[in-house]
Amino acid sequence: MTPIIVISNQKGGVAKTTTADALSEGMRARGLKVLAVDTDPQGSLGRMQERYVMRGSCAASSFIEGADIQTTEDGQCTVPGDEGLITIQNQFDLKGNELDEKSLMRSIDKAIALKGFDAVIVDTQPGMNFMNISAFVAATHMVIPTTADKLGAEAISQTAEFLGQIADTFPVRWEDDPAVLITQFRGISKLANTFANQMMDALPQAGFKVFQRRIPINVAIQEAQAQNKSIYETSSILRGAAYEYNLVCNLVMEWCGLQAMKGNGEQ
Repeated sequence: MTPIIVISNQKGGVAKTTTADALSEGMRARGLKVLAVDTDPQGSLGRMQERYVMRGSCAASSFIEGADIQTTEDGQCTVPGDEGLITIQNQFDLKGNELDEKSLMRSIDKAIALKGFDAVIVDTQPGMNFMNISAFVAATHMVIPTTADKLGAEAISQTAEFLGQIADTFPVRWEDDPAVLITQFRGISKLANTFANQMMDALPQAGFKVFQRRIPINVAIQEAQAQNKSIYETSSILRGAAYEYNLVCNLVMEWCGLQAMKGNGEQ
């Protein structure tokens, strides 16, 4: 099955969108055809990846309703988030059926069947809401970016509870435990290192996979966000956050059973 990788955390400010962008761009650099879906009404991922938003394609609310998407010549596509997502619950699809928590899954599966995507990356908004439930129902794999601090640990606990409620309510197709990625890491901070080590020891016992790489806090991430660009465009892949994200992309692809079609993503 084509991996559908949902990037989520109940807490904001943990680099969800940067992670979604880094993974989708990293996979594209390795020759994969990637569908990136932005389910956040703020639309940050869509702005960062405007070059993959083709004329005649649709925004996320219309995509969920069943509208068609368009790809680039090499088969890439980003579906941008839009304000229509705010009120999409209880709306109707193009065939007149009421939208439900499986509507996003059906739209993604349709796009995969029609366009032949190798992977799907779904960026989400903070909180426990209709769109996040829909994303988890569609998911095969889940990545939870988090900071190495008390608030980050609490957010993971809340996410775990949320996932448990979803699994009890809907038929899910998760292929593995959720994977935690430590982001915005301050390596020079003794407290951050202590928290990170504790999380890496405790989370596997709580049913989480933990990536061994840690994404450092880096001015390049802030520049990428400010300029609506990929982290790979604002930083050398040989150092810093871009270097770590490039390695994490390899780990995520291996985890999902994906193989590079070209190169190794180095720039």
